[in-house]
Amino acid sequence: MVFTPAGVGYRFSGSVTTEEYEAWKPIDEQMGLHERVRLLYVACTRARDHLVVSLHRKARVNEPQPASRTNAELLVHGVAERIVELPDGAAASGVVATPVVGPPPPPPPLAQWRAERTAALEKAALPRTVAATALTDEGMFDADAELGVESDPGLQKRPRDLDLPPWLKGRYGSAVGRAVHGVLQTIDLVNGEGLEATLSAQCEAEAVLERAGDVRRLVEAALGSSSVREAVAHRYWREVYVCAPVGDRLLEGYVDLLYRLPAGLVVVDYKTSASSDPEELTHRVESYRNQGASYALSAEAATGEKVSRVTFLFLTPDGAVEHHLEDLDGAMDHVRDLVTSGHEVLVP
Repeated sequence: MVFTPAGVGYRFSGSVTTEEYEAWKPIDEQMGLHERVRLLYVACTRARDHLVVSLHRKARVNEPQPASRTNAELLVHGVAERIVELPDGAAASGVVATPVVGPPPPPPPLAQWRAERTAALEKAALPRTVAATALTDEGMFDADAELGVESDPGLQKRPRDLDLPPWLKGRYGSAVGRAVHGVLQTIDLVNGEGLEATLSAQCEAEAVLERAGDVRRLVEAALGSSSVREAVAHRYWREVYVCAPVGDRLLEGYVDLLYRLPAGLVVVDYKTSASSDPEELTHRVESYRNQGASYALSAEAATGEKVSRVTFLFLTPDGAVEHHLEDLDGAMDHVRDLVTSGHEVLVP
């Protein structure tokens, strides 16, 4: 079938064609030939360093019509007598010897194969991304969830989707704790502006409207803490997502409050606590040690700036209590080793 200015020409078989088809057939063939030549030209002029072209073709008794030539024949015809100037790759390489295929090597001992297989499966199963919360006691697998038992969402411990709403993002404690974090992410840290409206919205979202007074007291304790007052006096950021490569994996997390001092960056992590008992808070600092060091490690790698301090700001019924992470460099080295080795996930 060919399309002509006068209509469409048809070919039903070698002996059954329309007049329009026969009239326009040579033109259509010529146009097809020109298109093939253009494509060959483009293909042969895109080489940057070397152009290797196969001119292998069968010998013909009679010279074919131009439209019936193969690509190799079109190239030979286009090069004409200058074909003798082209290097002949086949002639230069000589006769290619038939490769000798030897027997395959014997399989390794079964014990060795099992060890290699186990190592490969462990490496393949290793998550490419590690959440900072996975390095704490809160990162332990929830026993009920592992058994398929539905548990209280406020007690779920595993890191969840990073695209959750702000009042759920990265928070695995009580609903009151999530509400406190959500309020502190939103209100003005200088004067508390927006507290009432945000407090109401967050408590409703967490279904703890009856605990709004507790949430308010904890938020006000945070606003009056030394770390928050120091932060608002400098350049600060809230709910900062940090992510950095550690070995061939990524370490990520959300920093509640990050601010810059002349000595370096300061990471502040809010923690709600039902008790202000010093011994209990000291124990909790140790359980959060890897998490805080993870934030510092990711923040340093992402910004190129030194993290001078990591502070856990415990918000208790008795007020705010601050604990600074000791031996921060050592803790960061420990986290780096955990993530690199793939042993970061704690198990019960």
